[in-house]
Amino acid sequence: MTTHDVTESHEDHRIHSRFVWAGVAGALVGMVLIGLGMVLGLAWLAWLGVALLLAGALVAWRSGILYDVHSSGSLAHEKAALAAGGTVPGHAPGDLEHDEAASRHAEVVSEESRVALARSTGAPMPPLAPAASLVLLVLGVWTYVDQFVLHYTMTIRGQNTALRDTGLAAAIILTALFLRHVGPSRIASSLALAWGGLLVLAGVVAPHASSQSAVNEIVTGCLVALCAVGTWRR
Repeated sequence: MTTHDVTESHEDHRIHSRFVWAGVAGALVGMVLIGLGMVLGLAWLAWLGVALLLAGALVAWRSGILYDVHSSGSLAHEKAALAAGGTVPGHAPGDLEHDEAASRHAEVVSEESRVALARSTGAPMPPLAPAASLVLLVLGVWTYVDQFVLHYTMTIRGQNTALRDTGLAAAIILTALFLRHVGPSRIASSLALAWGGLLVLAGVVAPHASSQSAVNEIVTGCLVALCAVGTWRR
């Protein structure tokens, strides 16, 4: 439905308060009579109720009940309008009351929304350091427990690998805790990069009891080095 601005109600959009309430009251009495007629089995009483219902609805409709679209009016205001009689302005469906203050407020809100949307779309990517330090901490814990998960053998090579991983795990965990709880530090990030490099070097050069432990050190070392780069202060 197309709406149009109105600054005052049209003459045919007037509400006759007394006739509106009289029509509503008549319609309600008609509904009561219809119910009584059906209960008592009196057809004439039911038909009288139908007549009152239709008459009351017609009077209320012609008096402008459909134009009474105000939802914020108080009961005292309705009583005053009923006591005063006469007519009060009303609006038909589709009419739009123009309000300068509301228009200015809407313009301000629209502008604020536009600015907020522009700022949100141009927001920079969140820093990777918190997530990278958390993953680094997880990798440090894994470097310590991998000897139990992967079942390093009780041989000289297996135990050397376990001892080496335990020492590097402690270094990685301490570095990750520093980066996470103290803050970004190029020295700490460089140390984390060095721990990752040592893991990769150990996986390639050092003797292992199984190829599985060597691959584990190489992969874990690469991930540690990648996380160290993510924590680097920019």
